[in-house]
Amino acid sequence: MNREELLQLIDQAAEDGREELQFLFKELTEIPEEIFKLKNLKTLELSDNKINKIPNSITKLKNLT
Repeated sequence: MNREELLQLIDQAAEDGREELQFLFKELTEIPEEIFKLKNLKTLELSDNKINKIPNSITKLKNLT
């Protein structure tokens, strides 16, 4: 999945007001900053990626459990 496809999925999730987002096995090396605009997000699944640092921006997701 390239960055453009990833951003399209995030934009669609924002439009839908989704509470859950899954990016499994996408070979992500970082969490895209655009995810942090999803204020309704309760679940963010990022298993089996190559992320080694969680940015402080994660605190913007107040509903994340």
